[in-house]
Amino acid sequence: MEEGKLLIELGIAYRNIARIRKAIDLYQKASIFLKKSKNRRFESDILGNLANAYFDLGQLDIAIEHFRKALSIQRKIGDQIGEGISFGNLGNIFNVKGQMEKAVEHYIKALAIARKTNNRKSEGNHLGNLGNAYRDLGFVDQAMHYYQQALSIAKEIGDRKGEGNRLGNIGNIYREQGNAIQAIKRYQQALKIAEEIGDRKAKSNHLGNLGLAYKDMNQVNKAIECYQGALAIAKGIGDRRAESSHLANLGLAYKDSGQVKEAIELHNQALAIAREIGDRRAEGSCLGNLGNAYKSLGQLEKAIEYYQQALTIQREIKDRRSEANQHGNLGLAYHELGQLGKAIEFTEQALFIFEEIKFPNAEKAKKDLTFFKDKLGK
Repeated sequence: MEEGKLLIELGIAYRNIARIRKAIDLYQKASIFLKKSKNRRFESDILGNLANAYFDLGQLDIAIEHFRKALSIQRKIGDQIGEGISFGNLGNIFNVKGQMEKAVEHYIKALAIARKTNNRKSEGNHLGNLGNAYRDLGFVDQAMHYYQQALSIAKEIGDRKGEGNRLGNIGNIYREQGNAIQAIKRYQQALKIAEEIGDRKAKSNHLGNLGLAYKDMNQVNKAIECYQGALAIAKGIGDRRAESSHLANLGLAYKDSGQVKEAIELHNQALAIAREIGDRRAEGSCLGNLGNAYKSLGQLEKAIEYYQQALTIQREIKDRRSEANQHGNLGLAYHELGQLGKAIEFTEQALFIFEEIKFPNAEKAKKDLTFFKDKLGK
């Protein structure tokens, strides 16, 4: 039994450095000890950790299946804390899938359990997740309300890591509202906390966010400096997923500064890492970025090829939001090729999905569709 627990802890360590398949192998080895112990709580722990690993690989339906099995056990044995964790994790998956109402439903259940068990740290985490969901839905005022509550709890209980995360979340809201100065202020506060508590992973994340804010202010050199700092930390701690993300952001910054060939090289590096660690969501995103880069060079047929590859992955992992974005990209590319029929077809598919998942990008898709149809004379 103790050996099984050690295998789980080792699996978690490998997952933290994005060695996901190694983590899964260790969790499955740990399950061998389950047959001997018949410990239901241990079984739910293994299922939950396997679910998190499959989530990292973008195998969302398998992750849901494992979380639901864990949840069933947790209910039977009265493990309310575990039940709350499973509800929160299921909410995260539905968020990624673009099923925002289901995400909110699960976060609310998780929040209720945290409050019932007086688990203030979990309460803050679930409030933060609700903020993320409402932010994705475009309800920024509600998102800010939840983030502020979560921030208050983090300060109250001395959860410095949580405090930094919430400051980062609030910075994201300001950035999306076009208030980059306020965003930078929050990111710098979050960065200071990460440095004080020695959390290098969080420092990498906050530097990346700072880069995004500087990019929004057209301070591309500052953005690149932040991304490079974030990338150096990610490499130093072996965080391959973050490394891929920062390379992708660097690529976007180089593209915006007109250095498209350099951007393509960076996106290819990010793509290689995503494939190496089996992160299908990141792989789809990198392919979409490559499509945008080639589109900016006027190589529309090559752009379409990358968009189609991205779309295939996003359909496979049921990432509805990214699928809709890719349909929109294909619509714009076919419009530039003068193939208005295909442009309309793909934009209609984008609009259908955005409306189905109640995502704010539906408005832009409507405008593009109206423009294409007017141009065609429909």
